[in-house]
Amino acid sequence: MENYKELPEITFGGTTWLVDTAGFQLLEKGNLSNNIEASEIMYSPMGYSFPYSKSRRTAITDIEFLHANYSEKQLKNDIIYVQMPQFVEMDLEGVSRKYGWSPEDLVDKKDYEILLDRQLSIDAKEPLRCLFNDIIFEEYRDSGKAVLEIPMDEYLKSHLVLVKEFLDEVPQAAEKMEQDHPDLKKSLDEIYHKLTKGDEGRTAKQQISDVGVGFENALFEFDFKNFNLIEIGNPSNIIETTEMTDTGSGYEFYYDPERKNIANVPIGFKEGPVGPYLVRIGYFTILHPTRIAKAHNIPLDQVMGRTDREFIANQKFRESMKQKPNDAPRQDRRRRRGLGK
Repeated sequence: MENYKELPEITFGGTTWLVDTAGFQLLEKGNLSNNIEASEIMYSPMGYSFPYSKSRRTAITDIEFLHANYSEKQLKNDIIYVQMPQFVEMDLEGVSRKYGWSPEDLVDKKDYEILLDRQLSIDAKEPLRCLFNDIIFEEYRDSGKAVLEIPMDEYLKSHLVLVKEFLDEVPQAAEKMEQDHPDLKKSLDEIYHKLTKGDEGRTAKQQISDVGVGFENALFEFDFKNFNLIEIGNPSNIIETTEMTDTGSGYEFYYDPERKNIANVPIGFKEGPVGPYLVRIGYFTILHPTRIAKAHNIPLDQVMGRTDREFIANQKFRESMKQKPNDAPRQDRRRRRGLGK
């Protein structure tokens, strides 16, 4: 391990932690035997998230443990839900030294793209929970804090609402839950209606589309540079928007849970309790115009008000205009003279 005095520090729950990039873990400052390993907590496009006990100074890796061992008062007073950045964000120089990459090469990369030795075996554990965590923390990101904290009771309420809305949007998941856990489904419906009485809220489709796209068995993040979806933990699995149906207001496609990609379905296909089901997402330019602008290094006004197709066409036109005015005619003249390219 590096000299602990030189390690970056982060603080949450009233305790300061050292960012040990070499071991991909957090070490409690002043008590190095107490650690939180990245492989034990949830990973998503926004970083790592986990329930945390302030009194025990430890991550709770099993949600069921909380319900079984903590009273409602303890949950409110002692447990917070934490979301922290990627290691490459917290310690760019440390990641650079560990893997021999230059800091410039690491700009805009995520941990799962960098960890070549797969020490963490990063994947989207409980992909829907990962995605819901990102959505729940979205409103806290303007605070300017690197590490975000939410009281556990507030987190549980928000998470319950998202689960219920997701089940409403994906009938297959709701049917499976009702079949396997009928009492839980009934209880979920009752609690949800109490919590959201008189509150219209957003649809699960919109919420899921804000950060990434989550399914029962995989979590995908937006590739704002190439307009694709990339599976977290398996970046070779790409869902391309060019393979989706452009509806004029976004995209839709049938998702195959086994292949974790677009399903090839026959004309007239109807969803069943298992197998492919229909997914709808909005245009990338509408969902996250600022991230599109950043990915392409252009002003925001070149993104706003355009569909994905219009934006891509405009970018290709702008690129073509960067050529020297006489380049194309000169190539044509050479071809007519039989000189080749």
